[in-house]
Amino acid sequence: MMTHYKFCAIFFLFVLVLFLSTCRRYLSPDFRQIYQDYNAIIHSDTSQLAFLKVHMKNGEVAVLTNWTVDEELERISGQGKLYDFNRNVLMDSTFSLPLEEIALMETNQMDMIQSRDGGRIAGMIILTGVNVGLLIYCVSNPKACFGSCPTFYVDENAPLQAVNAEGFSSSIAPALEKRDLDALQYSTSDTHFSLSMRNEALETHVVNQLVLHAVPKKKDEHVFHDKAGNFYRCAKRLMAPLPTPGLRPEVYEAVCSRGGLEYFSVTDSFDLAAQEEHVFEFEVPAGKDRLGLLLNFRQSLVTTFLLYSGLSYMGDEAADFLAKAETNQKIRKALGSPFDRMGPIQLFYWNEQKHKWILFEALHETGPIATNTVLAPLPPHPLVPGQTIKNKVNMTKGFWRLNYLALASIQSPVSSRIVLPHSLAIRAGGNVALEEVLQDDDQYLISLPGDHYRFSFRLPELGPEDEHELFLASKGYYLEWIRREWMKGKDIPKLKKILLGNKNAWKALAVEYKEMEHEMEEVFWNSAIREMQ
Repeated sequence: MMTHYKFCAIFFLFVLVLFLSTCRRYLSPDFRQIYQDYNAIIHSDTSQLAFLKVHMKNGEVAVLTNWTVDEELERISGQGKLYDFNRNVLMDSTFSLPLEEIALMETNQMDMIQSRDGGRIAGMIILTGVNVGLLIYCVSNPKACFGSCPTFYVDENAPLQAVNAEGFSSSIAPALEKRDLDALQYSTSDTHFSLSMRNEALETHVVNQLVLHAVPKKKDEHVFHDKAGNFYRCAKRLMAPLPTPGLRPEVYEAVCSRGGLEYFSVTDSFDLAAQEEHVFEFEVPAGKDRLGLLLNFRQSLVTTFLLYSGLSYMGDEAADFLAKAETNQKIRKALGSPFDRMGPIQLFYWNEQKHKWILFEALHETGPIATNTVLAPLPPHPLVPGQTIKNKVNMTKGFWRLNYLALASIQSPVSSRIVLPHSLAIRAGGNVALEEVLQDDDQYLISLPGDHYRFSFRLPELGPEDEHELFLASKGYYLEWIRREWMKGKDIPKLKKILLGNKNAWKALAVEYKEMEHEMEEVFWNSAIREMQ
């Protein structure tokens, strides 16, 4: 699942590769500075000068001050400057650009994305210069503003904190589009089911496909999924950890509360990657079922802070950096290891024969809004009913929140039934079509801040003792709207130090976060958007 929720290492690793892979190719610093000066001018007052900045797949960049879009000919034409890869001026006149050769665009004109023309144009545009003064809670701390990929609700009137899922949270650019599987933590025996999708942040959500995975089960059973997307039917009884002397009371109380409480720590004052560990003991149940460790968890707002810090340091060149992900395969490949620095939640079991901890799973779901329920099957190893099994959870301090932890008895793998939505109701937003989310294709549903769409599904018939456990698979990406307040913090040298692992730079980040940590949650949740003003 990503608020936007937000992931630092993806972004920082991406830009590090960008610097290393392109620095030798910029041959003329003087021409590069001319481009940067002009770029600063058009961003200096985004409320006055209209512009469209077009990043081409071949590395060229066009900056247009007036333009037209010909959807029939699939071209953008206008007056402006065209720069080559090294940012020499190729043209300063009227010219046109084919849409198929465009990687990403940036503009300060809202009407460019309001057309929602099937995703062809709106899904490639980053809106720049957004005034977050509209959001009172963001004024004092723009790095804590609410950010989110699409949020999903079973109850369309549910408050924000009752969200059932958030989709593709780590997909911050078209090249990073991916599928995300989330447990809705909802079961039903009805044949009709509805689900709301909202855009509650200053972002463009570009949704390729939405489908349900409906898994049939008995009413006295559970169904969970692992991180690879496999489904397992489990016994109804979930075993809570034992109240052992070494387990801190606040941790024990939270993980036994079935989501009623949440355990989280604060970050280290000088090291955002500092670790903590917790050891849990469970009584081994009778029977020969395979066991699995069940976790319900979400991220904290550290990733939100780091992503927004990175965008702030990039300033008016943020779109330039993001465009590289569309054209550079090395950068896209580097994005496959997003948690190298902050780390996933690592799960261990104690092997009595080898007398050591064995790592058996690592979970790293992006997003601070909805909780994730994921099953981590334990490897087969000797267990004696009535005795205890030990598990250790290792995670970055202040980076993860635990809602629930239990031992589950896995009865068998099980297959899901894929269910497509059959109707769409527009609660708020522009006209969109159901066909845009039915297939994994080149059609996209474009969702803007404040939009609310309600999807309906027809579930297969079941026996009288059966019901479906529901999971949501969403595929797409989202584009951040670059806040005006972020661009004021442009500091490329500082960004380079962070990317190169400079200890003092990372220590400064930890200190900065610590100063605002106490207010991050309040600012974040109170700056969500339910409808545009």
